[in-house]
Formats: sequence, structure tokens, C-alpha cells
Amino acid sequence: MRNSRPDLAALIERYVDAASKNGAALEGSDSKKATKEARRLAKIKKALNLKEKQVQASILNLLSHPNPWVRSVAAFDCLEFADLEAVKALKEIAEQPGFVGVGAEWYLRRREQGRTAR
Repeated sequence: MRNSRPDLAALIERYVDAASKNGAALEGSDSKKATKEARRLAKIKKALNLKEKQVQASILNLLSHPNPWVRSVAAFDCLEFADLEAVKALKEIAEQPGFVGVGAEWYLRRREQGRTAR
């Protein structure tokens, strides 16, 4: 029986495209396009199944992608299975200007507050 899921490389390509376009729309204050790309990204993530080791390795590789929005989305997805690498990437992204940096910085602050509250 043939697997109906698109191959991993194609899904990762679509993930990168959606994350890039979502980030550009957010930076450009285009909420309609940002919402469209966020929905597309959610569908792609569902198809990827982040519990599979091969998928995890592919997402981890995106932590070094040149686009900070792709790195950001990948870092948040990696928190479930590669926390140290994800946090390191988010710390680097937090230094970026614009919404991408603000989002990473906000998460890191909330994370730290959660740890100190325990």
C-alpha cells in the first residue's frame, strides 16, 4: 500500500515557505495574509507528525536557517523534543529586530518567570 503523505522533503519545503510568508506578513502588518499562512503552517505541522525522529531531525536542521522566522517557528516546535537547542536558538532570535525578536524575547521571559515561580 502506498503512503499518501507527501514526502518529508516536500513538507519541510512547504513548512519553510509558510513560516517565511507568515513572518513577512506579520512584519508587514498584513493580518489577513498572516492568518492564512498560519493556518497553512498548522496543516503542514499536522501532516509532519513531530513525534517521528526523522521529522524531528529535519526541524532541528531548520534552527540554522537564514530566515529568522523559519528559525523561530522551528525553535518553538523543537521545544518538545530538543529543549536546549530550541532555547539557544530563541536566545539568538531574541536579539533580532522586529516582531520575530520580540516574540522570542517574550517567550524567554515568560519561561524564566515560570521557572522562578516554582
